[in-house]
Amino acid sequence: MFTWKHSETVEVQADASQIWAMWSAPETWPAWDVELEWVTLSGGFVEGAKGEMKPKKGPRISFELIQVRPHESFMDRARLPLTTLDFGHFYTPARGPADSARITHTVEFHGLLAPVFGFLIGRNIKQHLRPAMMELAARARAVDRTKDPAA
Repeated sequence: MFTWKHSETVEVQADASQIWAMWSAPETWPAWDVELEWVTLSGGFVEGAKGEMKPKKGPRISFELIQVRPHESFMDRARLPLTTLDFGHFYTPARGPADSARITHTVEFHGLLAPVFGFLIGRNIKQHLRPAMMELAARARAVDRTKDPAA
């Protein structure tokens, strides 16, 4: 089986509940990820829930929440031709007063066409993943998470 992987980790000042408030509200994902037009999710933010998202430069994509650990992590999976696309989102609390909390986002393509999708889609994801995470971290501390925190 072929695999393509990429991950980014950024330090955050937000606590787990602030980050979780952003992650667990998929309709707000386009506020911090400018590559998304919209996201919907049927039911609550629980394992097995299904949704759809529309990237600005691509067709709508169906996804499923395959793992949900409130205030810690979640993973969602999209199925592409002969390939699966897994996004992981992980919160690591600060270990001490001199340490910062961190968020890590991972992207993995698995399957026969993983190298092709890694090249076609993965390049764009690599370019925008860190800026999206930085925006998420800034908005997580804002009162209104759908607006620019600097405004």
